[in-house]
Amino acid sequence: MRRQFDIIVYNSEKGTPSVEDPALGWFFVQNISEAIPALDAEWVLIAHPGAHIDRPFLNAIADVTLDFPFADGFAPWIVDAGVPDKVIDSGMLLRKGIGGIPEFTGKIQRHYLKLIAAPSPYLAIFSKRLLTSTGGFDTMFRSGKARFFDLGLRALHAGAKLYSLPGKPAIAIPFKEPLNTKEIQNEIAAGIYKNLGLSDLYSYVWRHPGVIPYLVRNRKRLDAESLRITELSTFTDKLKADVSAAGK
Repeated sequence: MRRQFDIIVYNSEKGTPSVEDPALGWFFVQNISEAIPALDAEWVLIAHPGAHIDRPFLNAIADVTLDFPFADGFAPWIVDAGVPDKVIDSGMLLRKGIGGIPEFTGKIQRHYLKLIAAPSPYLAIFSKRLLTSTGGFDTMFRSGKARFFDLGLRALHAGAKLYSLPGKPAIAIPFKEPLNTKEIQNEIAAGIYKNLGLSDLYSYVWRHPGVIPYLVRNRKRLDAESLRITELSTFTDKLKADVSAAGK
């Protein structure tokens, strides 16, 4: 019988499932691509080790995937395990000069289905079909934000629709990125180079000129990746506007 969910915990070679159930597949890996060949369930959760997954949350996801069959992926709001009414992260929206920003942070409130550009590095839900077609994280990225920013944009180029998950938020222990601010900016710049137009790249470089040497060093690889991603892209200007934050 097909599993209900497969759960990939990335940046974690060893771990213990938080929910024991034969209907769940658990994979503790460094890179999500390691788990893709063994996936069985129609829906896959990609979780940071700090994210808490319990049965009520899985039940809520099951309801959402049934209620919104047209979606290819979801990003739940993330609340601090120590301050459960405070949203610390959410799915990303595009903003020129910055890359991706959280769709919402602050005191928890009622929210609804909303298009996003990419999920949060804490927790994402993807269809198996989409995850198989995108192939997981690009190995040139090490920061969680850049990994999911790039993965989300590649999904949009492949025709996916990603949404903020309405209803129950996910609980997580806040984590620090393994890279410093300059290294993260380099990786976000590379994600923009690969997936977005020159206008977005110029806006980002204008605000972060220190990324130029990194882009120059990796130009050949980024050019090849960009061509592969965008050659048959269905990421329209309208969809880009829909997944962008309001304002400048």
